[in-house]
Amino acid sequence: MRHLWSVLLLVFILLTSIFSEKITLYLVSSVGLSWTISFVLPKLVALAFSLLLAKNMYNSIQLSNGIKWAISILVLAAGVGFYLSQNLPYTEDYKKSGTELNLSDNTELQIILAENESFDGILMIASPSCPHCMKAAKHISILQKRVPERDIKVLMYTLTQEKINDFILDSGVKDLDYKVTDDNEATLTLCEGKFPSFVYIKDKKVVHKWNNYELGFPALDWIETGLE
Repeated sequence: MRHLWSVLLLVFILLTSIFSEKITLYLVSSVGLSWTISFVLPKLVALAFSLLLAKNMYNSIQLSNGIKWAISILVLAAGVGFYLSQNLPYTEDYKKSGTELNLSDNTELQIILAENESFDGILMIASPSCPHCMKAAKHISILQKRVPERDIKVLMYTLTQEKINDFILDSGVKDLDYKVTDDNEATLTLCEGKFPSFVYIKDKKVVHKWNNYELGFPALDWIETGLE
């Protein structure tokens, strides 16, 4: 029975490790948990399975206590190590702060406000060939479904609609409001040449900005509250 339990725990560790990102997105989009909890939960589950497997191995081995402890610690390290090998840890995933701003004179911002004067939400600035932008678009798409009252637009650093069509095809994200940039220079100024970048527009001003990896899961929770 202990051997069967060990096999099941090993399978659970493998599945949790391989599908961690999909589990996170499922918890956010279908279960309705917060972004931060959904991100942390698979990690805690993988750790718990690894601890249980180590404990089960300790109780199953008929050797001296020292050897049993050594094997158990190796099993625990292997379980945690495999999870980390499949899900490289980035401190940016836990970030929230970004940069506080008070910008109202950017050309692209004025164009966005001309289209929707009451815009209150996130403007994602992306490059058509950027793989990180495609991943971010999936998160922003889920965010839009979770808080439909927030305005969300994707400003694509390109002058052609064809590039946007390619981005949609490659990312699989069709339900966002994509816009071709009207002023490349103003767009670069807004994002400092870093893709993807995210700016929060409120009261006709850019009040907050996150560049590249700064938009962690706590930041997504914060955006859902309207930066309250």
